Formats: sequence, structure tokens, C-alpha cells
Amino acid sequence: PLAGFKSVLSSFAELENARVQMEVAFMTKTGLPKEMKEINEIVQELGVKLPGSATDFYRVASAQKAQGMGIKDIVGGGLKTASYLWVLFKDEVSPEQAAEYMQQFANAFKIPGPEMMKFADELQKLKFASGLSLTEIAYSVKYFSGELNQLKVTGLSAFRIMAPWIGVLKQFGIQGETAGTAIRAVLQAIPQLDKRLASIEKEYGISLGLNIKSFFD
Repeated sequence: PLAGFKSVLSSFAELENARVQMEVAFMTKTGLPKEMKEINEIVQELGVKLPGSATDFYRVASAQKAQGMGIKDIVGGGLKTASYLWVLFKDEVSPEQAAEYMQQFANAFKIPGPEMMKFADELQKLKFASGLSLTEIAYSVKYFSGELNQLKVTGLSAFRIMAPWIGVLKQFGIQGETAGTAIRAVLQAIPQLDKRLASIEKEYGISLGLNIKSFFD
């Protein structure tokens, strides 16, 4: 009984420490933001619904703040999504790493808060269809996200387009940084597509009815 009591005290101490650290991360010169109550409620809800503890989800919230995510985005879906992502990949990453990757993906694909959970579902599909680790997916995305943004191909639909590319390359033994740079090379050539098609049409009188948008459609 004494050992069990000590274990409970230890768990409670870890929980309180994680909560205090989270509140310190969100502290402003005027005190804690009004959304703090909602964050605490979300953490408690996640601790009941997901196979993890409230301590883990406080760590996720702290990491998201450290990554620069706004409190409205955290409350509006970011915290739940990053926590869900950590549960899916908890054998690979810590709560802090899951939050970091979620922020990276959100920035790369310009995922709005309401679509973050749908994005996590798509990420899960890619993970189990390809066998890629979360780190490998993140490394691939890191190398071609800039080109996607230049082409104005963003949002959840952009990831749905790119995920099969990443998965197919894995089948050929190409993954991580190598896959990312290969996809980037393809994307860098796309802006020249319209010019080349216009040249063919002018010289041969043939219209293929293609453009950058149709390339992704």
C-alpha cells in the first residue's frame, strides 16, 4: 500500500510540474491568457479519451507554444491534433517532437485549425500504407514545401496530392531527404510547363489543354 501511495504522489507531482511549466510558457506581462481555462479543460478531456496522461498533453501544449503556435490555434484544434498525432506515433516520438512536427506540417501545407484533425488522419493513412516513420515523412516534406507554396498549392488537398508521391518513392527505396529533394526537383520544373506548352501550340498548332493547375488535378 505504501508503494502504491508513493506512486500516486509521484504521478501527481509530475502532473503539477507539467501544468506549471505550461502556464509559465503562456504567461504574459498581464498574467495568464483567458484561454488557459479552455486549455486545461482540453488536456483533462484528452487524458480521459486518449491512451496517455494529462501530463503528456500539458507537455504537448508547452511545446506548441515554444514552436510559436498562437493560443487561438492551439485551442482551436492544434492541441487536440498534436496529441492525437503523438498517440499514433508514440513509439517513435516524444510529446514535444509530435508538437514540433505538427507545427512543421501546418506551416508547410498552410493547414488551417479546423482541418488539422483531418490532416492527422491523412498522415496516419500515409504512415500505415507506406511504412514510413513520422520523421521520414517530415524530412521529405521539409525539402519540397517551399516549392509547393510558390506554386500556391496548399491546404489539406495539397497533402492528399503529395502523399502518394512520398509513398511510391518509398516502394522504390527512396525516402526521407532523398525523396524530398527528388520531389523538389520535379516541382521546380513545373513553372516552365506553361511556357513549353505555349511554344508547342504556337509551333505545331497543337493544344494539350494542360497547365500548372491541371498538373495537380
